[in-house]
Amino acid sequence: MSKYYKNMLGVAATAVMAVTMVAGGVQAQTVDALKVGEAAYTQGIPQYDVPITFDKPEYTVRKGTGDVVHNLRDILGMKAQVQTPEGLRWFEYYVNYDVNSIDIHKVGDYPVIFTLNRTDDDGRARFVGRGEAIIHVIDSKEPVLSFKNGSEIIAHVGDKINPADYVTAIDAEDGDITGLVKVFDLKTGKMLKELKNEGKYRLQFAVNDSDGNTVDVEGTLTVLPKKQAEDQAPVLNIPGETTIIAGTEFKAMNGVSANDKEDGDITSKVTYSGNVDVNTPGVYEVTYKVLDSKGHEVTAKRKVTVKGKEEGNNSVFTDVPKNHWSENAINYLAENGLVKGYGDGRFGFGDNVTRGQVASLISRHLNLGDVQGSSIFTDTKGDMFEKDIEKVSRMGIMVGDGTGKFRSKDSLTRYEMAAVLTNAFNLDMKGNENFVDVPKGHWAYDYTRILYGNKISAGTGNGEFAGDAVVKREQYMQFLYNETIKKA
Repeated sequence: MSKYYKNMLGVAATAVMAVTMVAGGVQAQTVDALKVGEAAYTQGIPQYDVPITFDKPEYTVRKGTGDVVHNLRDILGMKAQVQTPEGLRWFEYYVNYDVNSIDIHKVGDYPVIFTLNRTDDDGRARFVGRGEAIIHVIDSKEPVLSFKNGSEIIAHVGDKINPADYVTAIDAEDGDITGLVKVFDLKTGKMLKELKNEGKYRLQFAVNDSDGNTVDVEGTLTVLPKKQAEDQAPVLNIPGETTIIAGTEFKAMNGVSANDKEDGDITSKVTYSGNVDVNTPGVYEVTYKVLDSKGHEVTAKRKVTVKGKEEGNNSVFTDVPKNHWSENAINYLAENGLVKGYGDGRFGFGDNVTRGQVASLISRHLNLGDVQGSSIFTDTKGDMFEKDIEKVSRMGIMVGDGTGKFRSKDSLTRYEMAAVLTNAFNLDMKGNENFVDVPKGHWAYDYTRILYGNKISAGTGNGEFAGDAVVKREQYMQFLYNETIKKA
């Protein structure tokens, strides 16, 4: 931390990014509610001291970088807000600073003073403020490119040349940029990727940093005849011992994979034998087998224990804590075929629920029919929930991200959950109350108000909804249960 930052006046770092709004507006509620400011009176006019704060009170920029000084409000995340008896007022638009106080072409630390001096158009109140930030202009140096084990390199015909195996590149500003290094044959000037012929070559390793600085080093490459690699057996990976509760689903291939050095991923060639009666408690054995193209066979055995339900414990899944607030909801939805868990006796308690999983849950619950036509999203082809995604999207229950993607594997946020439940069950607005941390104008404002009015969500405490937080699997089951059962 610089000496300038330690001496700053009127700076309060905040983790909330400032949002550009119409200057001088009034907002009745805010997430980070400020205490009402005490106005001083000057010539009979109330005067408020407005704190000018920054998300980034210090900012570092390389010498000669483009036009930074005119965008400091956004770059630093500046805010100028004060709570008045009429509500929250914000004045970012009226804050000024001297763009000439920074010499972007000269290394140094530059304090920048931000000031506010604004009187309402009707002359009823005056607002003043002062804040300070520091801009550090640093020098731009060339990266350091060096060999790991000397400049004499030996390889074989058929090898692929990965520069990171032979050199490292470190830049003072960009950090480790070894991944940007390219290697060239000095005789032909062409980039080297795969070695096809024996012989000796002069090589050049080169790299550019983000400032356009270029450095290179030269070395010698000796290419020997192709190595005769010994064929190896595939690697078969299976889960360890598994315990499930009687009556739950068991999917033998969940968590199973097979890879071969020559053939690559051969999971599709894995077979298994052995029956697991999920309705009869006992110990079962499943044998897995895989054969690669060279005839190498690998087998592995897996122990599966089916346990009867313990008296006093009605949990369908092994990982749902007894008497947890979500236990009844999870069990009900599982018994009615709406949730199946992971196929190994586990529900996935504590895991984030994904957008694809939610699409599948809603599709099954509403018993949506098949849809015709090609996919409307670019990232769902081959997805295990592809059909369910198409169904809920064409019904207007879920939408993509505006770029043509659905993001099936992304976690669902609480804001998105509010929209899904509202759209899926055609919920009506009941009352005007909402959670205190959902700002007016937010895209999900009406959705959260509907959940609040229908008593589907009680929030996270203190009247807050925490809309940007992701939803856990057990949380979503409880929300779904609240709508489908408690309102039945």
